[in-house]
Order: sequence, then C-alpha cells, then structure tokens
Amino acid sequence: MSVLITFEIIYNRYKQHDHHIQTDVSNIVWESSSNKLFLYEPKEDWINPSDCVDMDCDGPKKAMLLDVDGSFSETGVTNTYMGVSELEYGVNGPRGLGNFRIPAAMLTDVDGSQTDPDVWAPTKGVVRTAGCVHDTTNHFYQCDDSISYMQMLYESMDIDTETRRVAPIAVMADGTVDIVNGVSDTSCCAGYACQLRQVSIIINLDVRCFFRVLKSLKPFKDKRLIP
Repeated sequence: MSVLITFEIIYNRYKQHDHHIQTDVSNIVWESSSNKLFLYEPKEDWINPSDCVDMDCDGPKKAMLLDVDGSFSETGVTNTYMGVSELEYGVNGPRGLGNFRIPAAMLTDVDGSQTDPDVWAPTKGVVRTAGCVHDTTNHFYQCDDSISYMQMLYESMDIDTETRRVAPIAVMADGTVDIVNGVSDTSCCAGYACQLRQVSIIINLDVRCFFRVLKSLKPFKDKRLIP
C-alpha cells in the first residue's frame, strides 16, 4: 500500500517533544525535493524562568523522522532526519549552550585532574557519521544507513520529579557530547518559585554506542528507561 504525501511536513514547532515519525512505502508528489521537510528551531522567547528556564527546550532539537525503506528520502535505503541538538553550541548568546553545561564530575579524572572537554569530546550534539548531511536551510540532519538511531525516554519516578531539576544532562559517546535540558514549565503561574517541570527527557541515541549519562544534580532514587 502506498501513501501519497501532498503536503509539506513542518514538524515540531512546539516546546515539548513529539514522538518520532516513522514512514515507509511513500510516494511523494513534489515540486521540489528540498521542500519535503522543515524543522523549526527553538524560539529564543522560550528561554525564560516560566518556560524553558536558561536553555532551549528540547522539542525541536530532538525531533526525528525515520524513513524505513528510503522511499521518503528517495535513496532506497533507511534514512534518519533529526533536529540540530548542538544549535549555537559555544556561542555567547541567549541559548546558553556550551562546555560549561557539562557536569563537572564528567570532566574530572579519578586523580582529581580536569579533562579538556574539547579534547575529551571534540564533537557536539548527537553522534553522527560522515553519512550525515546538515541541511542549514531546513534545520535538520539527514543521515544514511551507516548509522541507526533510536529515541530513549529517561524518566524520574521520584515524588519530586516536577520540582527538582537535574538538567543539564550530558550524554557522551564516541567523542561526542550532547547536552539535554528537558521539558518546559507546565504550571499555571509565572516565575521560578512555582515551576513544575517533569523529569521526562528524550535522548537521541546511536544504537551501536555505549553511552555515559551524567546529571548536574543528585541522581534519582527510582527511574525508568523506555526505548
């Protein structure tokens, strides 16, 4: 059975994460193949104490579309499209993303010496291969079948899941570090004092790698990981 797609996919313009989209057997009627997918970048307006606090929310950055059979990408092989997680990394700007977000314990050796983060993890964002192409116009990476991705939900089951912040969370593998913030405030009042941010974090992972995950504050007593 074929699916006829006659509309532009404009995916994830909201703060919170949406589950990834999976497509196969796609017949695409298009004027230009460059218009198939557009991902919104996180709005800088969201970076405030009543929404995403001091970093971008992860919704647009963790957006993912899995083209199972290559029919959407018209390549004939599995392709993955995903947001740019390292957006403006190291830029002294409002997005607040840089090496200073990596938890100190992750950069400390057993003898107490400090590791240079740019030597330890020179690549920023989600693990990628040479088969990943950055589309700067439409704000996504397109990766071929040289790498396989999955999304994992990392959740705190503690009673203070909405009131205790553990972000930023660093996810490191294969010389690459990704900084994750989490969801936005879901309370109905403004300001930090009444903030409710559930620890329910989506991480984009390369299934071939062994990952180190470290939080900025005390670990959860109870947690669950859902692939």
